[in-house]
Amino acid sequence: MTHSARSVLEMQINQRFLAHSEGFEFPQVADTFKQRLETSIDDLFDVDLNPKKQRIGLAARHPMLDQRYTILTHEIEQFHNLSYDWAIARKSGLYFTGLHRQGKTTAIKSTIVSLRSELPFIAFLTCNGQRLTNKSKEAFCRYLLESWGYPASAIRRGVRVENVLANLIIVQCAEVGGIQCVLLIDEAQLFSVVHYRYLLELWNSLRSQGYILCTILVGQMDLLQLRAITDELDHGAVVSRFFVSGHTMGGIKTPSKLEELLSHYDVELSYPIGREWPYSRFFCKEAFDRGWRLGGEWRNYWTALTKVSNAKEKEIKTSGFRMAWIVDAVHGFLLDAMAKDSASFHGTVSMWEDLLQQGTDSKFIV
Repeated sequence: MTHSARSVLEMQINQRFLAHSEGFEFPQVADTFKQRLETSIDDLFDVDLNPKKQRIGLAARHPMLDQRYTILTHEIEQFHNLSYDWAIARKSGLYFTGLHRQGKTTAIKSTIVSLRSELPFIAFLTCNGQRLTNKSKEAFCRYLLESWGYPASAIRRGVRVENVLANLIIVQCAEVGGIQCVLLIDEAQLFSVVHYRYLLELWNSLRSQGYILCTILVGQMDLLQLRAITDELDHGAVVSRFFVSGHTMGGIKTPSKLEELLSHYDVELSYPIGREWPYSRFFCKEAFDRGWRLGGEWRNYWTALTKVSNAKEKEIKTSGFRMAWIVDAVHGFLLDAMAKDSASFHGTVSMWEDLLQQGTDSKFIV
C-alpha cells in the first residue's frame, strides 16, 4: 500500500462522513461512527489477501462487480482527445455515433472527469437526451434544469424558464472563473429537431451575454438520421452549430486490441487500491503466481467471439465486438475462475463461449 493511495481513500471516506454526519443527534455517536470508518480502512489495507477466504470475503466490495472502473481504450482516448481539442478551441458541433453497448456512456463519464481536472477554467455539464412528449421550450428548459439538480418546480410564475437556464449556466462558468461551458449530451438522438432549435436559442442568448456554450453530442446511429432530417428541414443554423464534425465509436476490432484490453486486468487495475493485487490475481492468485495472465486468454476469447457471433470479417472490422458484452464475459470468467483457481488453471474456448451465450443474444455481440 502506498501512502498516497491510503490518503485518497481516507479523503473519500471523510467526505462521505461529513456529508452524512449532520444527521447524528449526539456528537459522541458521530465520533464513534468515524472511528469505525477509520478502523475499516486499517482492516482493508492490513488484511492478508493470500488466503482465498479473505479475498472471497472482500469480493462483494470489488469495483469489478458493479463496474466502478474504467479502462482507457483507444476509443475512449480518441473521444477524450477530440473533446479536449474542441473545448480548447471553443468550438461547438462535435458529435459521436455508435451502436448501443459500445461504451459511449463510459467514455463520457471518464472524459468529463479528466477534462474538469485538465481544464479547470471551463464549466462542464452533462445530460441525457429524452423523447419529451411535451415539446414546448418551457418543458425542454425545465428538463435541463432538473437534470442539473435545479428545482424547476420552484420557479415563480411569470419568470421565463429559458432565462433561469441561461443564468444557471452563467453561474457554472463563474464558479470556475471562466466564460465557457461544455455540454455533453448522451443519447442525443432522442432529442428532436425542435429541441435543437431551442438549444440554438440558448446558445445565442449566452453568446449575447459574453458566454460560450460548446456542445458534444453522443448517440446511436439514429443521430445521423436526425442530422439529415434537420438539414432537409433547412435548419442550417442548427446543423452548423451542433453537427459539424462526426466520428464513429466502435468496439474491439482486432485480436491485438482484445489482448491489450485483457492485459489491463493484469497490470493497471488493482484492488484494494495501492496493493499489489491486479484484478486477475485477486480472483486467480494461484494461477497468476505461476505465470498465468488474463491477457494470455486473448486467443481462446477471440475464437469464442467469432464462433458465437458468427460475424463476418467485414462486420468485425467495421463496428467491432461490443464493449459491454466483452467486459461482462471477463467479469464472469474471473468469478468462475476464482472457484477453479489452481497453479495449472487456464481458460478454454468453451468457457468463453458459455459466458458469451449466457450474457446476450449472439446477434448483439457485433
